[in-house]
Amino acid sequence: MKINIKNLSLLNQKLKKNSSNQRAGEFYKRVRDSISEKGIINPLLVLQEGDNYKVVVGQNRYLAALELGIKEISVIVVPSKDKLILNKHMAGYKKF
Repeated sequence: MKINIKNLSLLNQKLKKNSSNQRAGEFYKRVRDSISEKGIINPLLVLQEGDNYKVVVGQNRYLAALELGIKEISVIVVPSKDKLILNKHMAGYKKF
């Protein structure tokens, strides 16, 4: 499912308040460059809160999408933050 990026925010409050350290990392830069070249391959895993969504898995992709001006992003809505449920959804993820 695709949603407007304006309806997303980070679940991780520390990262939400200050993402500059995250954006300075090499992994983030590789993710951003990959998204710039190929688009977002793997959807973000999110929790729904009313009309909005919190990013549970995919913080780097979310931040890169914001930086790149992407308006809509693919997500999978998961029913909980339970690790077994998250692992099930991540099983099909592709490595870039």
